Amino acid sequence: MVPFFTGVDTEVSFYVGGPREYHCLFNMLHRRGNPNWGKAALSAHPHIATQFENEVRRLGLTKDTCVASVELRSWCERNRNQRYVPEWLLEIWGIEVILGYTNVL
Repeated sequence: MVPFFTGVDTEVSFYVGGPREYHCLFNMLHRRGNPNWGKAALSAHPHIATQFENEVRRLGLTKDTCVASVELRSWCERNRNQRYVPEWLLEIWGIEVILGYTNVL
């Protein structure tokens, strides 16, 4: 079985077993699937800072000074179930997160 391709709208000829010729018309303009699948591409979405990162920036803290901040600790205790707080910080302070917590009444 040997195919012959020509042009964009491609007619493919197959010779199977004898003198018979089978023709198939493939429309190459409308390919199926995502053409970028598997390609490493830059994300179109910029990084958006979390509320925790905004609070750390507002307080002027660094990773080293976060642990000693009383104000950041109280913010984390208030928002531990609603906002992202790094796990390493929760472990150091001994704050437990309630899984499945909802604020809906």
